[in-house]
Amino acid sequence: MQHYIELNYYNELLVNDIAGEFNMSLSTLMRDFNNAMGNTPLVYIQRVRIEGAKRLLEKGWRELNR
Repeated sequence: MQHYIELNYYNELLVNDIAGEFNMSLSTLMRDFNNAMGNTPLVYIQRVRIEGAKRLLEKGWRELNR
């Protein structure tokens, strides 16, 4: 699931859709993800998106300073 989220973070990601992608119920996904990661899928998606935005900003900053 982490890999799926990291490859698709720039798209609209709904937790229900992720559960369906992995043939899991929403409650199972939430429980298993929380047990494995220590947070919810939504929190993880937000963190991945923030890191992606940071990378884009850093890349843009480097391009401007060449």
